Order: sequence, then C-alpha cells, then structure tokens
Amino acid sequence: MPGIRDILTRFRPAGAPGRPSPAGVPADRRAAARAELTSVFAALTGTQGDAAAIRQHAHERAAARVEAARSQTRYIVDQAHAASETARARAATEVWQAAQQELAELHSEAERSAAALRDRAEARLPAWREIVTAQLRTDLR
Repeated sequence: MPGIRDILTRFRPAGAPGRPSPAGVPADRRAAARAELTSVFAALTGTQGDAAAIRQHAHERAAARVEAARSQTRYIVDQAHAASETARARAATEVWQAAQQELAELHSEAERSAAALRDRAEARLPAWREIVTAQLRTDLR
C-alpha cells in the first residue's frame, strides 16, 4: 500500500511559478492507480467469496422461511375449513331447531283454530238441525 507521501505527490502542482523547468515525462496515472489498487482488489477476492457464501446462506434461510410460512398457511387454512364445517353444522342445527319450533307453533295454532271451529260448528248444529228438520217436514207434506 502506498504511503501518505506517495498519495500527496499526486496533488502537487505540475510546475511552480517562476522559471520554466525542464520538460518531464507525463505521469501514467492509470498505471499508478492500477498498481495502488491491485493489492486492495487482491485482498477483496476472499471477501467476495465470503459475500457469495453469505448471500447463498441468506437465500437458503429465506427459502426455509418461505416454506415454513407456506406450511403454516396450509395449517391455518385447514383449521379454518374444519372450523367452517363445524360452524355450518351448528348453523344448520340451529336453523333446523328454529324450523321445528315454528312448525310446532303452527301446529298448535292450527289445533286451536280447529278446536274453535269445532266449537262454533257444535254451537250452530242444533239451529241447523231445526232448520233442516223443518224444511224436510215441509217438503214431505
């Protein structure tokens, strides 16, 4: 790695004010940068492998978490289906019981109506007997 002095020489002015100096060879900045960064990039090759391993491990963990989430989702959906079947059965039972209760009430009301109708008919029967008997006597004479 270059020292601080080498780095600072890059920022030195090309020429000092005053008399012109002898012509020099232009600096090859690309070669200097390449030489300076070669050791840095060489040190990073192991780090790149570590980063690839970390990424691979992260992908594997993510895939495992996704599979765990899918498994948990399937379990929750199965539980919801089972609960919905139970709820449907309970609701059907409640509807059936309500219908049976309504049927019993309608049957009871029909029995009361029939009894009231029978009572009215029995109350009117003597009067109709008299009317029919009188009509028959009239017709037979």
